[in-house]
Order: sequence, then structure tokens, then C-alpha cells
Amino acid sequence: MKLIADSSAPGPVREKFLPTLHGFRGFLAVWVMTYHSSPSGLSWFKVSSYGFSAVDVFFMLSGYVLMHNHFSTLDWHASAILQFYRSRWWRTYPLYFFCVLLSIVFMMSLSTPPSIRQIAVAVLLLEGWALKGLGVNTPVWSLGVEWCGYLAFPAIVFCLRSVSRWVALILLLIVVLAELISLHILAKDNLDVIAGYPAIARMSGGFLAGCVLWLVHSKFWQRNSGDDTLFVVSVALTALTFLFLPPSFGIVPLLGVLHCVARPGKKTYRIFATPFAIWLGRISFSLYLSHLLILKLVKQFLPFEGRHGLDTVVAVFLALGVAALICAVIEEPTRRLSHRIAAAKARRAIAHLE
Repeated sequence: MKLIADSSAPGPVREKFLPTLHGFRGFLAVWVMTYHSSPSGLSWFKVSSYGFSAVDVFFMLSGYVLMHNHFSTLDWHASAILQFYRSRWWRTYPLYFFCVLLSIVFMMSLSTPPSIRQIAVAVLLLEGWALKGLGVNTPVWSLGVEWCGYLAFPAIVFCLRSVSRWVALILLLIVVLAELISLHILAKDNLDVIAGYPAIARMSGGFLAGCVLWLVHSKFWQRNSGDDTLFVVSVALTALTFLFLPPSFGIVPLLGVLHCVARPGKKTYRIFATPFAIWLGRISFSLYLSHLLILKLVKQFLPFEGRHGLDTVVAVFLALGVAALICAVIEEPTRRLSHRIAAAKARRAIAHLE
């Protein structure tokens, strides 16, 4: 499969990503947005009522992509680990902080100024999953809890370095089973949990499953192409699971969908590697963190009385436009800045050795 260099990725070495996963991330962000625009399901898109499960795929994707980019290069040394944490900070926090500022502005527009404690909780990435913060931009909980995965990632790499192919496959099954059991005990099989221990279990299971799935792929699937039929079957099983089984069981077929997108057949590749899909992937992080505020602003301040559904259409298109703007003005410039800083440090280190 073709790899595309990410010109804005932080660190002295530019990371690469699989284009299908990049496009897939964009469609997942849209799925989350449709869920927040109509949690009970849009009349023409009932599957939107399960959009909360896209967050679980985000956790899997995060573990998978981090393994793809760092497994062979991340050393068990303080300098390498700190560089990894810096790259994650540059990749996530500037945009997150900007969205915190947007949340504060939104609250001020409603004449409900936040307290210092609320702001501190939000700034420290504790909102939602650990403590009650600003409470107006729900999706930010997942970034805060995902940072627990980032902090643990070097240790995960260290533990998986010497794992054999069959142990990796068995470990993947154990991780999935452990997540199902923990969600059954902690959340009564509810997948849409965003606070406390259930949220931590939800993130941990997805993140670890993504990490181990990449390891399984690296040991079992050397060829790049996959099976389009398996992708269709995985999507169908996902839909059937949500219809007839407790929501937490959806993580099993969703992991199958991720497997098929990461190792795509020709038709699956054409779906998720089109220019439109790549564009959606490009703005996906900005869209994910900002869309709920835009939806709320449209419903709060634009008059759509008697025009059922028009507010949702306007909000969705406006959210896409705002996300593209934020990506171009905030997200990508800060990532390029981080790359320049890292490259300058590398040049100074080389000059010092000479």
C-alpha cells in the first residue's frame, strides 16, 4: 500500500500515514458530528444514532498509527520518550487549547462566565472524564483520557517488542475480551460512557487493541492488499450488532472494520483514499473538537423556527467550513512550527557533535 509523507508531522523525521486510515478518520469525524446533530438518528441516516462508537474506533486508530510510526524507532531512553511526548503535545494541545477558548467565548455569549476551577480543569485536559469542567464541548473528554494512553505508550512498545506472532494474536483476543468484561462490569454494557473508570476502560481497551492489531498485521499480513468482501461483512456485522446486542459488543466488528481499512482491497482503497476522503481526514481533528460548539451556536442564535431539519443542514456545512478554517489557521501552522523547532534542535545537536 502506498505511504504518504505527512509534511506537517512533528519531530525531526516526518511521519507517514496510510491514506485509507487518514480518509477513514474523516468519515468517523462526520459520523460523530451527525450523532451530535441528531442523537436519535437522522431520518435519512438512522445509523447516526450509533455515532458515539466512532470514538472507540478513534482510540483503536490512535494506537494503530502510533505503533506504525514509532514502534521501530522509539527507544527506551528519556530523550526519545520526551521527544515522543513533545510530538504528541504539539499534535494535540494547541488545537485543543484553542477550542477551550472557543468554549469560554460560547459560555460568555450565554451570560454564564466559567469559574477559574472550570477553566483549570479544561486546560489540564481533565474535563469530562476526570472532573466536571466547562461542560459545553463534550467531545474533548476523549482527548484527555487518550493522553493516558500516550503516557503509557513507550511502556507498551517496550512490552510488545519481543512478542511472537501467535502471542500477539492471542493478546489481541485477550485485550478485546478484557474490554468487553470491564464495560459489562463498570458500564452495564453501555459503550457511550465518558466519565470515570468506564471511560478509562473504554479508552484503554480500544487503544491497546489498536496497538496489538498493528503488531498482528506486521507479523501475519506482509502483503498490502486485503479483501473487499470482508470489509462489507464487517460493516454489516457492526450494524447487526448494534441492532440486536448490547452496544459494547460493537467494538468487535468495529475492530474488524479497522482491520479491513488498514489492509484494504482495491474497492475499499478507492472509498477511503479519494481526494475528498483525504480532505476530510485532514480536517478531522479540527472537526471533531469544534463541531459541537458550531451545532450549538446555530441552534442557539440562528432563527430556523418552522424549518425542520434546516438548522441541522446549515450547522453541518458550517461546522465543516469552520473546521477547514481552524485546520488551516491553527492546527497545521502549529504542527509545522513544531517540525521546524525539532529540526533546528537536531541541527544544533549535530553541530555540537562535530
